[in-house]
This record gives sequence, C-alpha cells and structure tokens, in this order.
Amino acid sequence: MIGHWTKLVEKFVNKNRFMLDIYGAYYKEIVDTEVNLAEIRQEDNILCIGGGAIPCTAMAISERTNARINVIDIDCEAVEKSRRLLGKLGLKDRVLVDLCNGNKVDVKSYDVIHIALQVSPKDMVVKNILDNAKSGTRIIIRRPKKILRKFYSNISSDLFNNYEVEEKSLKIPGFSTMDHALVLVKN
Repeated sequence: MIGHWTKLVEKFVNKNRFMLDIYGAYYKEIVDTEVNLAEIRQEDNILCIGGGAIPCTAMAISERTNARINVIDIDCEAVEKSRRLLGKLGLKDRVLVDLCNGNKVDVKSYDVIHIALQVSPKDMVVKNILDNAKSGTRIIIRRPKKILRKFYSNISSDLFNNYEVEEKSLKIPGFSTMDHALVLVKN
C-alpha cells in the first residue's frame, strides 16, 4: 500500500526540480547514517535494490562517497524515468539503472548491497543475497517503524539463523517511516 503511494509520488516529483530537492533532503541524513554504519567507500562496488523513479539513495551515496552505483528496479516505467532524470542531472555515468528483479540479480561482484524499504518480497531478496554474495559483503536493510510494518514486506525473524552474518543496527534519525538501518556482513 505505502509502496504504491511512494511510486506515485516519485513519478510526480521526478518532473519538478524544486520538489526533487525537497524529496532528496529527506534522504540525506538517512543515507549519511547508512554510509557510516556500512563504512561505504569510493572503491566499493555498490548495488541498490529498489531505486524507483527517483534513485535518491543511490544519488546520495554517490554524492557522499564519489562511488559509482548500480541500481535495479522491477518497474519498467520507474527505470525509464530514473534514467532520464539521471541524464538531466549529469549523473548517468555515476548512477546506472537497470530493469531487474532483486530475487534473481547476480550479487557476486558487489561489496555493498542496499535494499530499499519498499522492496518486496524482502525475504526472497535477502535470501538471494545471502546465498550468493561473497564473504565480507555488507548488506543494508531499511526497517520500517513498528507501527508501519504491516504496510511493508518484512524479513522473517528466523531468516538469518541459516547464515553466518555479523549484525549492526542504528536508529534512523529525524522524521522518517524507517525505524533503523540494519547492516549484515556476510561471513
């Protein structure tokens, strides 16, 4: 439900530079928290799963670290809008967007994988990553506030039991639909 409204808002905001700046500001402190927690560096090979029509997270990570980012989304229209936006902003060489399903994406070459709050089914995406990512891969998972969890795809509590992972978590500051960022480091 929230994912549907987020898609609509992003498709509208995508066309308006003023609204885009406001929308991007919402993510700045969140991304700063995630970059610090996951220790993201310029040389990291980064994948963002669930970029939408406005890949704010990828844009902010790239701006903060000067890293190149690959973004995937399963919505064909969002991918096209995202590509056009990145072209207008002069970011198409630093943030690359492709149509792909997070359940099936090849994750072997990535150092950092970021999973957007709206990604669904999250269990399957995380399982694909944990089954196929290399050792040392840092996985950032946005977790919704408790009151909003029923509106998002969530991770089952026993999913990590079958994997060797190190967990770090940090509360997301400010007004947000997110409660905390979870970083898993695959052993």
